[in-house]
Amino acid sequence: MELKIGQCIVQARHKNKITQAELANFLGVSKAAVSKWESGASYPDITILPKIATYFNLSIDDLIGYEPQMTKEEIRKTYIRLRNRFETDTPKEVLEECESLIQKYYSCFPFLKQMAVLFMNHANLFEKPDLLYDKALFLIERVRTHSDNADEVKESINLQATIYILTNQPERALEIVDETIKPTIPDIELVAQIQHLMGETKKASATYQIAIYQHVISLISDASPYLLLHASNAPRAKEIINRTLAVAKAFQLNRLHPNSMLNFYLTAAQIYCLYQETENALSMLEEYGNICKKYLFPVTLHGDDFFDELDAWFEEFDIGNGAPRGNALIQESLIAAIRNNPAFSLLQNQPRFQTLLQQLEQLNC
Repeated sequence: MELKIGQCIVQARHKNKITQAELANFLGVSKAAVSKWESGASYPDITILPKIATYFNLSIDDLIGYEPQMTKEEIRKTYIRLRNRFETDTPKEVLEECESLIQKYYSCFPFLKQMAVLFMNHANLFEKPDLLYDKALFLIERVRTHSDNADEVKESINLQATIYILTNQPERALEIVDETIKPTIPDIELVAQIQHLMGETKKASATYQIAIYQHVISLISDASPYLLLHASNAPRAKEIINRTLAVAKAFQLNRLHPNSMLNFYLTAAQIYCLYQETENALSMLEEYGNICKKYLFPVTLHGDDFFDELDAWFEEFDIGNGAPRGNALIQESLIAAIRNNPAFSLLQNQPRFQTLLQQLEQLNC
């Protein structure tokens, strides 16, 4: 950890209009010793630190420049900076800085949680992704074990289960989540009801809007795996596609939440390829391409004319309304999801398919 004792002493002296000689006389050391501390050539003896701190009315942590916690804004800026570094530097170089920051802020649990998220979102850049997942799990376990914030603990459990799913360990994921499905009212609806009863109409409106938004996005997100579960039942699968697209059209989700729609169009295209329905598959992929061209970049969470009370809520997210990965990495994944998908071997020689790939490669991110 980088100590900033010398800088702190200089700042404290200047603030209190104390000379080096006056400080040295109070501490019983030479003026040269104080000069060396301030230049960084040496550090005060540990037994003198309390006396220096008392003299300037500082805590020991303030004196040595120790910052065990980061603010929410500092965490957000650090995440975005490291996310962007993954696009310009080698993964190893970025990981080295991450590990250095983790050592420095080992007791800042919100920061550790975000570092785990960063590792999860960039694990595929490493030759051995499981090493990044293991690092993320280690950080998450520390948050779960030591944080006294219930929300942080709950989020950590969800992240841990997600990693086990990504690494094909469903049994371990099941160990840490409750499999029992209970028809309960979500917290957000309870908050909205309370706000309404208290006459806080404006707050209640915003809270209900957030709830509706979450339900709609969850519906689309759940539709993709649900569709795959019914791939062997063509009539059922096509009804899932039709109903999901009807909801998407009603809420203009191509524009409102392009990421969830990209995943659904990709899944629908795979299903149509399974049925050898080339035209329908290409139509789904062209919708995928249109979203990428028109609505995806810059990748941000946002509302629209209907969901017009969401922006303040998005700003409260851990990394704001931005994406967890950089635009260049997102573009690479968009192309890879098409080009490297064996489900689309049926379409490889189709001119419309090749045109789509070219358009994705030419995106201005």
